[in-house]
Amino acid sequence: MGMSAPARSFDPHSPGAQHLARTWLPRLELWRVRRLHGPVIETDGSVMTAGTVTEVPAAYGRQLVQDGFAELVSRRIASAHE
Repeated sequence: MGMSAPARSFDPHSPGAQHLARTWLPRLELWRVRRLHGPVIETDGSVMTAGTVTEVPAAYGRQLVQDGFAELVSRRIASAHE
């Protein structure tokens, strides 16, 4: 006969459960940037002209801003539910 595992209760209000709820799903920082130069053909075939505002992952947005191709409009955190 096998031994069964002891039953454990789950407290959704415990610090561990709260931490798990905050970090379980991946989160992604997104940047809204305004293109300063254009037209630019994106990898998906879309054309971005100067003044176009688009939302991109933070790493890409940061690079665009650092290289002088765009300016930061806003930032937000998105969850995997979107």
